[in-house]
Amino acid sequence: MDQTLLELTSDVVEEMKRGEDYRAYQKARDAMEESDVIRPLLAAFSKAKEAFESVRRYGQHHPNFKARATTLQKARIALYSRPEVIDFINAEKTLQTQLETLTNRLAEAVSSRIPVKNAIGSLQGGLSCTNG
Repeated sequence: MDQTLLELTSDVVEEMKRGEDYRAYQKARDAMEESDVIRPLLAAFSKAKEAFESVRRYGQHHPNFKARATTLQKARIALYSRPEVIDFINAEKTLQTQLETLTNRLAEAVSSRIPVKNAIGSLQGGLSCTNG
């Protein structure tokens, strides 16, 4: 990649980091990471997820499938219902939207034939891979 493009990319990144949305993301991330409430919930969720993954490949035929699925669901709800986690996820989504918008604009500026993701995540534009 051209050095000038790399420098411009770095400038864009630095500009985004100076923005309010990035500061909100950092604040939410720090609040979540420093929370004494979140740590045990995250540990319980990770443990439940690992236990569920160990039986998932066998599906509902595994004798512990339902119990582990229920434990995982309860751990997920306990973790993801916390305000710290909700704020972090929302801030992360805001940044992701900004990055997707930037990526789409760059792709469109280069060529209308470059496929880009639309609002629901499906690819749009570009050339089809079919013979026709």
